[in-house]
Amino acid sequence: MLSAKKPFTLVIFLSVSACASHQDKHGLFDSPSHNEVAASDVMPEQSAKRPASFKKLEEPPKYFAAADVLSVPLRSENYTISEAAPSNGRYLTFAIKTEDGAYTVQGKQFMEDHVHELNALAALREKNKAVAFARSAGTAVITPIKSVYTTVTAPVTAAKNVYGNAKGMVKSVRKGVGKAATFVKTRGNMPPETAEREEDGFISGFFGRPEAIRKLAFEMKVDPYTHFTPLRDELTELANYHAAGQFGVDQGLSFVPGVGSIIISSLKTADSLTRKTLLKTPDEMADINRERLAEAGISKESTEGVLLNAHFTPTEKTIFTGLVIEAKDLEGIEVLMKHASGAQSRPQVFSALMLVEMLGRLHDDSKIEKVEVHHDVVVAYQADSTANIVLPYDYLSWTSYNAKTVWNVTRSLAAKDVKTRNVRFVLAGDLSENSRKALETRRWGVRRNLMADVL
Repeated sequence: MLSAKKPFTLVIFLSVSACASHQDKHGLFDSPSHNEVAASDVMPEQSAKRPASFKKLEEPPKYFAAADVLSVPLRSENYTISEAAPSNGRYLTFAIKTEDGAYTVQGKQFMEDHVHELNALAALREKNKAVAFARSAGTAVITPIKSVYTTVTAPVTAAKNVYGNAKGMVKSVRKGVGKAATFVKTRGNMPPETAEREEDGFISGFFGRPEAIRKLAFEMKVDPYTHFTPLRDELTELANYHAAGQFGVDQGLSFVPGVGSIIISSLKTADSLTRKTLLKTPDEMADINRERLAEAGISKESTEGVLLNAHFTPTEKTIFTGLVIEAKDLEGIEVLMKHASGAQSRPQVFSALMLVEMLGRLHDDSKIEKVEVHHDVVVAYQADSTANIVLPYDYLSWTSYNAKTVWNVTRSLAAKDVKTRNVRFVLAGDLSENSRKALETRRWGVRRNLMADVL
């Protein structure tokens, strides 16, 4: 079993921006935009057993003040986030404008992580303009460019002032990888929809320098397999300069403003083999992941669903593999794998990965001994007998869909003789007053804002 002394945590790089909604009118994301499919708002059937508090339904707030929700500025040189963020009763949607276009991002953590991507993009663009300008003027000015980027406190602004008239080199040809597939060797039976992204040609064919790009991306704490094409283009360009000997990849990158959340962070808490695997080619990553899971005794039936899921990036799959290896003795780990494999969109991948972090935090408090899934909701049982209903939501409103889900999950637990006093709802964010009353009148515990300190 998992040791209570060993943190059950795993740091995850998430290609955050692929959660952009269908309003990506400018083609900034190379995968089909996937908003979370709205849950049915049909009034749940009336039941004599359903308590009155379950019938006092509400509509989610029309808008939240984005400034009160996000831990990042709403405006910078690189982007502007709308002040109003609507909610579907679970997740908030943020509208953002950049020089590349306007689109929406669903989920607080996604938005904050995407801001980190945008900051990285801005820094890369100015760096690339500077190097392109230097190349046209002669390599003698390369060293001053390096010093600008490593000494100033506002490198993007400084670079714009010095090289504002410099034109970037011709961008690498964009290649449509709309299926956003993740390559996993299947011993001769590779599903066609998963072939393109994971072949090393995904980054060598049109990125040119895959090793440099992986190194560069991880140093900047972004996913080298990001679906956000502007960032990927700039990673490509800078890596190509590096390969041509124009500068070192590690020069001038640590200044990138903004701090990635728990989803985009360092790899210090991941096991060493996972860290090493991330620097391999995608096909090597896939082979290693499959071999590690098999050696850990995880059934192929449980693992293939995640490894072949086109909505996870290669990076996410590798780190998810590290999680499973660490928790291989946890009762229900294969159930958790199957639950994650059901993700049919980027927001659903986000939900699965948020659950990973939430389970880790709960485990740090009291050892998690078992995981179950009831009506598509994860329930984690701790050593202190608490049955945690884990909800990775920004804000829980007492809508018809949410009330019905809660009712179904708690009835399912009651059928397993789980005591009411042992049930606790754990939310990544907050909940409405109606939601709180509905839960507490049933004597269920509530823990909110589990992810409030990610930045």
